[in-house]
Amino acid sequence: MTTSQLDEAFEAYLAGRPVPAEEASLMAFADSVREMSSRPARPNAALAELLTTGLLTVPALAETVPTARGAASTALPGRPRRRNRMFTVLAAAVAKFASAGAVAQASAGLGAALVGVSTAGVAGVLPAPVQDGVATTIEAVTPFDLPDSTDAEETTEPTSE
Repeated sequence: MTTSQLDEAFEAYLAGRPVPAEEASLMAFADSVREMSSRPARPNAALAELLTTGLLTVPALAETVPTARGAASTALPGRPRRRNRMFTVLAAAVAKFASAGAVAQASAGLGAALVGVSTAGVAGVLPAPVQDGVATTIEAVTPFDLPDSTDAEETTEPTSE
């Protein structure tokens, strides 16, 4: 069976028209999918807890925090240590980036590289041909004047007295 025959049979099934007998297995599959999708799904216990509490929760119970003297003290409930909060935020950012698709990761990498090259161009530390290209591009789209090779020539000209 060709792809176009499958497409035609499936279109006929969706439209409610008769389907040839040789596509019976396709129709059985489509009926099974339709039946399963009509029933609401129930999440398991772990997913239900995650949906109600969120991914990153801070326990409300008191936690033991070592002090400068080495003795342990109890932190106030609802006021977690700053380091734990920063670690949680960093872990969430890493998890979100890791779960992003390849296109999103490539876009983020390209954005980071673009910011790095632009910053180096503003500082004037790129090789001359690259610096000229970056300066020309940024000067074309912004009101900023970046250093380029013509600026270097202007500063090295001897002054006549």
